[in-house]
Amino acid sequence: AVACVAADRDWFQLRLATYLRQKGAVNLNGKFGPLIFWRPWRLAAGLMFGAAIACKWNAVYVLAAMGLLSVAFDFSSRKLAGARAEASKALLIDAPIAFVKMVVVSAIVYIASWASWLMTDIGWGRDWGAKNPDDPLVRALGAPLASLWQYHKQIYDFHTGDFMAGQTHTYEAHPATWPVMGRTIGIDAVNGIKPGTDGCEADVGSTCLRVISGMGTPVLWWVGLAAIIAGLVFWLAGRDWRFAIVVLGWTVPWLAWFPNADRPLFFFYAIMMVPFTCIALALVAGKIIGSPSAKRRKVGTSIVFGFIILVILNFWFIYPVLTDELMTRDAWSLRMWFKSWI
Repeated sequence: AVACVAADRDWFQLRLATYLRQKGAVNLNGKFGPLIFWRPWRLAAGLMFGAAIACKWNAVYVLAAMGLLSVAFDFSSRKLAGARAEASKALLIDAPIAFVKMVVVSAIVYIASWASWLMTDIGWGRDWGAKNPDDPLVRALGAPLASLWQYHKQIYDFHTGDFMAGQTHTYEAHPATWPVMGRTIGIDAVNGIKPGTDGCEADVGSTCLRVISGMGTPVLWWVGLAAIIAGLVFWLAGRDWRFAIVVLGWTVPWLAWFPNADRPLFFFYAIMMVPFTCIALALVAGKIIGSPSAKRRKVGTSIVFGFIILVILNFWFIYPVLTDELMTRDAWSLRMWFKSWI
């Protein structure tokens, strides 16, 4: 969906350029320019965001951010084409069209994902509307959609209400710690394996263990955070629009968890930030390497290559704690760099 938003920006600029060429004009000369209703990439973004939200509600925050960014792209594109002050009309003209193609379309796709639930009467909570025919919501939406709304309300209240707020978990991690991998996840642990048992080669008086820890490769994760911070600079100071997509895509689903940080949250919730971290790393690596004609290209390439080797070695080092491999307690301790990882 996010890739489609980026493609729509390029597609729209190409259409503006084609319009000017057909008119034989150098720029829009202060006019708003053509009103383009057919935006296939924006429509595709709406379809994919609907599918994304059907998988995980958090995607709705990314939809909101990318919808606003897409309109900002329209504004900047028209201004670049010479619309000048008229470009501000994008907020009144392009924005409603974008809302329909992205938000309305995604809502339709999301509701369609519930088709089997809506078209039968045996789903959990499906009969709520039939049991409450006089409810204003049932009268307004009909029994099936009203039941769906009520079901969603119950889901939302369960995850954000007092019940979850009072819960605790050994491996819960506040969202503020996710960017630095402050608290990893214990998935499995077999402790106290004695020397000579199950191939344990620990010294007498010590033991072996097997663990599975949910964690990222530390070097990759921390340099990824640095890449996001660098991306913010490239976006705001360097006006590189590519980093706007990356920084917003990374930040929005992360910040969305903070209002509910009083309930148990876990490091693996940061999974939605991972794709944008990867893109930020790739873009910053490109900045370091430089253009083909840059004199520093060999130095930049060596830096990036050295980083890749370091990541591979770091991953190889932590591999045993990711895969339930038999280790001595000392070997395990070498990989637990912080007390919060235990």
